[in-house]
Amino acid sequence: MRTVQGRIAPPGARIREARMITNRANGVIDDLMEGWGDVVDRQEMRWNETLGQSSSVYPVADRNDRLHGQNRPIFETEFELAAIRGAARLVHDTSPHAQTITGNLLNFIDGTGFQYKCQPKAPADDDLAKAVQRIVDEFLDRNEWQSAHGCREEEIVTRAVRDGETPLALFDRDGDGYATARFIEPDQITEPGNVGDVEEWIASTYGYCPDSNWRFGVHTTLGDVEDVHGYFVQYSHDQTDWDYFPIDQMTFIKLNVDRNVSRGLSSFFSVQEYLTSTGKLERNVVKGAAILSAILGIRQHAASTSKSNVESLIAASRYRHYNQSTPDGVRNRNVARLTPGSWLDVSNGLEYKPPPLATQGVASAFVEIDQATLRTVGLPWQMPEYMISADSSNANFASAMVAEAPVVKRFEREQALFGGDFRKICWNVVKMAHTGGRLRQFDLAFEEIRRLVSIIVTGPRVAARDANIETNQHKILFDNGQLSARGWSEKEGIDYDLEQERGAKVQSQTLPTAGVPAAGVDVGGRPPLSESERCEQAANLLWEAYP
Repeated sequence: MRTVQGRIAPPGARIREARMITNRANGVIDDLMEGWGDVVDRQEMRWNETLGQSSSVYPVADRNDRLHGQNRPIFETEFELAAIRGAARLVHDTSPHAQTITGNLLNFIDGTGFQYKCQPKAPADDDLAKAVQRIVDEFLDRNEWQSAHGCREEEIVTRAVRDGETPLALFDRDGDGYATARFIEPDQITEPGNVGDVEEWIASTYGYCPDSNWRFGVHTTLGDVEDVHGYFVQYSHDQTDWDYFPIDQMTFIKLNVDRNVSRGLSSFFSVQEYLTSTGKLERNVVKGAAILSAILGIRQHAASTSKSNVESLIAASRYRHYNQSTPDGVRNRNVARLTPGSWLDVSNGLEYKPPPLATQGVASAFVEIDQATLRTVGLPWQMPEYMISADSSNANFASAMVAEAPVVKRFEREQALFGGDFRKICWNVVKMAHTGGRLRQFDLAFEEIRRLVSIIVTGPRVAARDANIETNQHKILFDNGQLSARGWSEKEGIDYDLEQERGAKVQSQTLPTAGVPAAGVDVGGRPPLSESERCEQAANLLWEAYP
């Protein structure tokens, strides 16, 4: 613990100084309210409700904002985080646009599923790699990782996007090294109420428990929120119904926050207001248009027509009357019934004015506003509007999904992040199998196994492709000895080992392809190319279509 020596000012002086600094800061922030009013106002209201104060509190950045893993001013307590998560779940499950976003993320990030390959780093360790591969394959199959009836891999991505985090726990129920995967709800990861008992249990089970921070249910070293030891899970309101998972038994996937923030933030947090607004706009326009389409015409009666006759006509043809009890007494309610081809009658003394939606150009303006809002919604993922609205009239899929497109780069980045988490899960599974004795025949420590074997997790291709051009490019590189048969297979999405078992043969790398001569061959009277010239020519052929 660090100590600071020096004179400490009296309490009264410290209070006066704090007030002076606060007033000065508020004066500066008032000048910024013009441009940031909406953002600050929302945070100010939320912060005041949290503190139970009516005074003005601005979200000023402070050195303690993330001291214990919180993310002020976005959330500082588990209650605030739960409110954000609940709102995101409501928007996700009720907005077709939110579901389309999630669907597109699944289509391009997870697609037909990741591939999991265990490879030896040296030929002598091939048997070890095959044993690790069997453990991984058994885990994926037994836990329905890519099953058509509940794909766990796909659900990991969905939960992470919607909730901002996906906790996945591993259980060795029988102690035999066979891992069972189960989702833990984010709401169940919470700060323990009986910290002393939990830390005593950890010390007796694992032999040591450091000075700890338990904010948000994440067990970290006190003063270092990035040094995570495990997670506390409270399954129910029963204080005895808890569990503790060290980091090698739970993979905690979190999105949209920095490393020193303990919990993730929903991907819909920044756009949920826009999704709600566009949903209301579309609902109101559709309902208004449905009502307008049912009206055949509007009759405005002559002044000589009695009021009672008009009201009788209205009541008889299109209205139902009922009495409703309210806190202010009983009120008479009229309900309109507009069947297709209905006529509306205007009461005496009233003049008909067309509604805004019936005015020429208004409906198209609403559509343009909706499209602009959906473009805003797609910004966090760099998604073009058509990927959210399904309106491809103003978009070209081929150009939008080329390798250089922002949305492709974003999908590939997300895919790499999830691939890293999936690889971590696989190693935790292998460690559990090693602890259960399933690799005892190799007589190796787990750390040594990690040193000798690589687990390669590969996601499906994101960018659109021209298969013929790419295959020819791969063949050029293969014929020039710059690409192996296994590497070519991986780029084409082919399982090399499986095809070898089926009898596939590797062709020799001697034939020239697409104008690239083999080494030492004279073509058209020209001298043979040097090795560096051949490499340069192959590279030009490979990258000629790219800017």
